[in-house]
Amino acid sequence: STESGREFFLKGSTTTTTTTTTARSPAVQNIAQFTVHALSGKAPRITPEVATAWLFVCRQLYNIAEGLHVLLPFSIHTHIANSLNKLDGVTDKILSEALVDNLLNFAGTPKGLLLLQQSGQMARCTQYLDHRYTQKLQVSKVEKFGYGYMATQVASTAAGVVELLNSGFVSTLVRDLWTLVDGEESDYRLTAPRAHPLDPIDRTTHKAMLSLLNILSSFPALYEALNQPQPKEQDIPSTVFALLDRLVLVDSESKSASLFNYEEAHLFGLRLFSALVTSLDSFLYLEANYGLTATLLALQRKNQLDSGEVIIDANSVERNRMLVSCHYTGGPSERQLPPHYLKDNEMYTWSMFDLNSPSSHYQLKNPDTIKDQGIGSDMLAMLSQPLPEPKASTVWLKSLKDLLLLELTKHKTLNTDTVALLLQKTVAVQNCTNEYVRFMSSGSTDTVRAVYNNSMPSLGAKLAVRYGQFLGLLDSSNSHVSNLQQVTNHASSVCTRQCHKRQHTYLSSLKGDYVGYDWFVATMFLVMKGSVNQTVSFLEAFAHLLSSGYLWIPRLHLSVHLPLEIAYSGIHPVTYISAHYVEWILQSEVPLVHSAFRLSGYTPSQICYHWLSQCFWNFLDWPEICNYIIMCIVLGIDYQVYFCVAVMKHLEHGITQYTHEQNLLVFLKEEGVCGFSAAAWLSFMQNLASIYGHYVLQDMHSLGCSA
Repeated sequence: STESGREFFLKGSTTTTTTTTTARSPAVQNIAQFTVHALSGKAPRITPEVATAWLFVCRQLYNIAEGLHVLLPFSIHTHIANSLNKLDGVTDKILSEALVDNLLNFAGTPKGLLLLQQSGQMARCTQYLDHRYTQKLQVSKVEKFGYGYMATQVASTAAGVVELLNSGFVSTLVRDLWTLVDGEESDYRLTAPRAHPLDPIDRTTHKAMLSLLNILSSFPALYEALNQPQPKEQDIPSTVFALLDRLVLVDSESKSASLFNYEEAHLFGLRLFSALVTSLDSFLYLEANYGLTATLLALQRKNQLDSGEVIIDANSVERNRMLVSCHYTGGPSERQLPPHYLKDNEMYTWSMFDLNSPSSHYQLKNPDTIKDQGIGSDMLAMLSQPLPEPKASTVWLKSLKDLLLLELTKHKTLNTDTVALLLQKTVAVQNCTNEYVRFMSSGSTDTVRAVYNNSMPSLGAKLAVRYGQFLGLLDSSNSHVSNLQQVTNHASSVCTRQCHKRQHTYLSSLKGDYVGYDWFVATMFLVMKGSVNQTVSFLEAFAHLLSSGYLWIPRLHLSVHLPLEIAYSGIHPVTYISAHYVEWILQSEVPLVHSAFRLSGYTPSQICYHWLSQCFWNFLDWPEICNYIIMCIVLGIDYQVYFCVAVMKHLEHGITQYTHEQNLLVFLKEEGVCGFSAAAWLSFMQNLASIYGHYVLQDMHSLGCSA
């Protein structure tokens, strides 16, 4: 049950490197085979109690990424599910609960979560999870994390959060939170009144807020939660929409009058949703469907005096922070956000957000690194030459990798013109090499259709164009928004050429086209400086490559390249492959960060999906976003994993500090990654590639379907 004990059990030594784990140790193999035989009834002399005891030993391995890798061939999750189906839930209650508990522990890792979903027992496990979590029961005497961590992992996917919603788990969190925030009958409020405004959210309420944020952190989770059937209005809200409507969208006197303490309740709602809208998809959805910005601006106007001056209080300050963070896009060196709090004896010097005349106060000087980087003569000469013959493609790509490493070591970043040319040439050559091609074309569409029926694409295009104009990549032309929408529509048609036929599903996010915004397409539109033809040509060629399935999130939405059960599980390969290996590597290479996540109740897979689904927008500066793209395409798509690990390693001090302060989730979601340079971490990433590259690339190429 200890780290060293598991390592010895897996490898036969506490000093063996990860590269030796391809061969399962005899002890692990024997125990796994014995457990499978016992579960399947092939060992009649073994009692169920003994079988579950051996299963508990296996569980110490499969609830971590490396151990799951070793036990995958034994399909233990399937055998547990089969045993459950044979039991009578009444007469075999103790045994049934033991099996469910062990099956639920597959949710300790992203890939294990996929196996749990495939077992067909997700609903049963989430009901058990709800019971254990609400009773505040321990997972076991040896595990260092609780059911909260597994609930967060389950909620990272659409399928998981729907089961949590159906089990009543989310409703319980919402009701408990409401009682703390605005419950008149709360004994806690009477015995421990808040020192507002110095301490507007006390520790107990903050902990309850984090529990709900852990569940709603990802856009798929928020989307499913807001698309659930809404009950009739109740005194105590039980749904996420009711919480949003009662605490944030306070657009009428009746709503504000219904709150026992309007000032504190509204402030809490703003804090909660300030963390959620750091997901650009979540913001666009709330803006498109609920008019978030208009409501907040209306509330700001109510705080104005006749002279036009705004009354500065805790709520107006928090609303200003939220409005600014939603309107302005950029990394830590490209934008600055006003504070959440009013500080004692300090004037509030930040300008109030005005949609009609946005202040430049929040946008920092256009970084010189965008335009002024140099480029070596060797790379310039290579990119200026015609494309090589197909038989010379492999040698050409190897030379390009070597030159790129030299350029990044010397110049740290490349200018955007160079990035565009580099990507266009690389993708064209990779299309001539079987090693890189994974998704062959299947027909074409002559007519590009509009795939959205709401205003999300328009809002996303406006946001992206504003960012591009700030960076100096786009001019002030009004045509860029419509051009980007045209590109996005075409990109969607490229993705939908290879989709499964529509199936019945209970997941709202899988009933049509991809529900989020296509941030990869927006990124490439800026790289190509608004050229529709260049962006479309690049995407058409890029769609054939393996790397497109991981960089371009909508590319594999309901794709025929995934088995039907995986495509309709709502779990993207970026989660069950990329994020899974991030967790594996963190445990081995950055153990302090791995332990911090386990203790916090938040998961690396959640923040990784957040970063990757929006191409690190608002987390990294533009040059580093370009570095992320070119590394994944030129050096190999496995660098997506190493890039995330490098960012985590860079943030190690902050992660451990904010875990101690019980604020890790808010830190990771609201703060940009200050001072990060991918070039500075190149040797670290290359070392990871030499150790883990074989496993990562093999799994990525198979899309995780070979196991």
